[in-house]
Amino acid sequence: MIAEACIPMPLQIVIDDVGWRNGHDGNKENQPFRTGVDRIHGAEDYRAIVRFGRELGMRPQAVMILGDWDTQNRLRKIPTASWLGANWDNSANVGPWMEECAEILRSNQAHLEVVMHGIMHEFWLNGIATRAEWHDDAGVMRPRHDVIARFELFLELVKQHRLGPPPRSFVVCAGRHNFGAPGENFAELVQQFGIQAIFNEFSDELPQTRPLDYEWFGFDRGLITVQRSYDLFRWNHLAPVPEKTPYGPVCGMHWPHILHADPVRNGEIVDGWVRVLKPLNQAFDRLLSPSTEAFLAQLVHHTVTTVKVTGDELEVDASEYYRLPWKYRPELPVTVKVRRANQIESLQIKITSEKPILRQKLK
Repeated sequence: MIAEACIPMPLQIVIDDVGWRNGHDGNKENQPFRTGVDRIHGAEDYRAIVRFGRELGMRPQAVMILGDWDTQNRLRKIPTASWLGANWDNSANVGPWMEECAEILRSNQAHLEVVMHGIMHEFWLNGIATRAEWHDDAGVMRPRHDVIARFELFLELVKQHRLGPPPRSFVVCAGRHNFGAPGENFAELVQQFGIQAIFNEFSDELPQTRPLDYEWFGFDRGLITVQRSYDLFRWNHLAPVPEKTPYGPVCGMHWPHILHADPVRNGEIVDGWVRVLKPLNQAFDRLLSPSTEAFLAQLVHHTVTTVKVTGDELEVDASEYYRLPWKYRPELPVTVKVRRANQIESLQIKITSEKPILRQKLK
């Protein structure tokens, strides 16, 4: 029986702007671009992410903004981090909701992953909001001390509220980034805080020193950077009805995309996404990734590792995978799908740097 094999393209869900307490979009008032949902965000909105992950057998990235979780007004020490500068006062946001929502996050690590986004999403230069928190519109990194102060505060808030382990992935705010920047660049700096992967929107409007090495990813100072673009809906579109799967390996979205104006009805919106995305697991050339780490390994293998069937033997050659300048390369199995007639079989293939080429008989 004639067989064919492939390393399917994985899918990772990336949900930006999780963490705001009040969703009101303040960009016209010298305040942050929030979610654009004109209501308070609470426990049901975090449960929506859990439901999403549980139904798909995935860990969607909860890409978090944590300024509203500041209980000790620590933002006062970073004047560029808010429109109030040294007069920052978050007392209106402090309340029982913090522990309730934190408990949802910490007790459902199997169904979501806390990922770093920022403190307040923007950068206030002389008290005026500018885009964005980590780089300006020209792709120039914000002052080193500002970047470090924000990272330290973010990690302090994760620890204080026990939101889970320190994030290993990072999504750049508003796509303002500079891939491959010379000198001490962002990719180099963030590694000291445990970041092992960056997700960012790349487009012709946003300057980069050089293009990505491959269509969907590249390496900057040994750190993998993934193209996180082509969202199906505008960032503040509330309760959309998805009708197609996303183009590419990342299902980029913003928190409103899985929420309803009435939070009790969030499940209806989540289930709409599940109906669209779940069939990808049955496709020959696609796969829903169980975690970011698995996604990264699968995506790179999909791109550079070769697979073929000769007679009844499967050959997988991952030599190129181990030649890449990747500091945090996962040593994880790669999923290979084999199709014979109308039957599709998924195989977990364990490859190592010592034995990058594997041959095995097909049953």
